[in-house]
Amino acid sequence: MRPERTQPGNPHRLTTKQHTLPKRSIERFAIDGGVEVHEVKSGRTRRRSAADVLFCAERVWDHRIEHGLMGDIEIAFQQIADRILAGERTFAPDEHAAITDYYLLWILRHKFKQRPLADQKLRMRRPERPIDKDTEEHLEKHGVMFFRNDGTMPGRLLVGPSLHGILDDNRVRMAGTTWGILRARPGHGEFLVPDTFSMFSIVPLTPEICLVAGMENSVADFRAIGHFNGVAVENSAQYYFARNLNQCPILKQAVARHAIETAFDTNGQA
Repeated sequence: MRPERTQPGNPHRLTTKQHTLPKRSIERFAIDGGVEVHEVKSGRTRRRSAADVLFCAERVWDHRIEHGLMGDIEIAFQQIADRILAGERTFAPDEHAAITDYYLLWILRHKFKQRPLADQKLRMRRPERPIDKDTEEHLEKHGVMFFRNDGTMPGRLLVGPSLHGILDDNRVRMAGTTWGILRARPGHGEFLVPDTFSMFSIVPLTPEICLVAGMENSVADFRAIGHFNGVAVENSAQYYFARNLNQCPILKQAVARHAIETAFDTNGQA
């Protein structure tokens, strides 16, 4: 399904390039302004900027949800990430919940990118008062849902209500989830990042740090990093990236969760 284009020049400044993983999170893996990306389908590897369209959905959800709920979740997580990089080792209950929200948002945005919601046409008469493209965009900018003159509602306007419902259901499912800080042992390699981790509750933070659900703060050796990177590669739908892929050990086989849990030194100091 082709994304709907804005008016020439995008006069209402609607966000059309929508990152599934925030640009700021990608930038933590960047050197010289970019990350090294391997594209699954083509097999090509090249360096791309964190602003590259590969990392974005194209107008899959509306402006309101991008700068509302999604933005709030991103801000809360980035504040926690900054504290981790400053040395924080423990999280309050609300911080654990904020990390869970961020993980869920990443997974759900990827799913919406892969399968955008279709426009919906209701069995109704055409709107009493026709609206033009400029009015549609004005309404979207201000968070107002609308029907086009043909009686259809853009699928992107429906992502917000859908996201709220799915997010609430998954918050219940993951209630009480705690997150540990997993650090790569110096000289043992770096973590890479998939476009989605799917069922695995893992959030890469930097080339040396991952957040992992249900684990204590730990240190990962070469084998453990290889397991995590193997899971990342196997779950990647379109691409995976790293600061330097040559520094990322990858064990290319299916890895069960229990294998990951025993793959690193739980007695290490994170």
